Amino acid sequence: MRWLGLGVLLGGFTNASAADFQAAAAPPTAPGWAWSVAGGDIGIRWNHKLLEELAMPVEQTSAAPAAGDADVPRLPLDRNMVLSVSLRGSTFSGFNSGALRARGGYLLRLRDGTLDLRDLVLRPSVANRTDLDVIGSDGRAWLRLVRPMSEFSVDRRTLHIATMDVTITDALAQRLGHPEISGWTVGDASINATTAALPAPMQPATTFNWPGDPA
Repeated sequence: MRWLGLGVLLGGFTNASAADFQAAAAPPTAPGWAWSVAGGDIGIRWNHKLLEELAMPVEQTSAAPAAGDADVPRLPLDRNMVLSVSLRGSTFSGFNSGALRARGGYLLRLRDGTLDLRDLVLRPSVANRTDLDVIGSDGRAWLRLVRPMSEFSVDRRTLHIATMDVTITDALAQRLGHPEISGWTVGDASINATTAALPAPMQPATTFNWPGDPA
């Protein structure tokens, strides 16, 4: 993970309905099993120093205390929104369709407005099927979660993503007037999700997927 710094300007947002997120386009499904997950929680550890340098300090709006880590409070995920996860055998291989929505969230205070990430939505990215776009209240993806380190436990029926880098998208970099900062990491996220619907029976197993591992 790399941390970089630069002072820049950001813009403001409008409101958009979250009801359209699950119907949004998603990358093609890879061969293998498709599982559905819903509920659980997400925590984001922000790089506050970098965000200050970028002139976009972050504020937590609401979250539950995190067991053993007061620096990373958890946001509950709405069980009414479902994310499809693809497995090859019992190994996590990407996100297919659907979405997860957090309850509570963050406000990024910009010089000319506010980036509203309250009730943020996580949606599979068209850029890479192992990435998740972070959708704000305006319905646009200004941040992206990339490089997942994941554990899928079939017998416990859980998906645990230990970390994903929180990065700046091309759209946000262009909006800032600094296209060179696209892909910069401004934090890291962890996700716990529970199986909502099962495919055909599989052998109980716990598998790990780390960036750089062979498929």
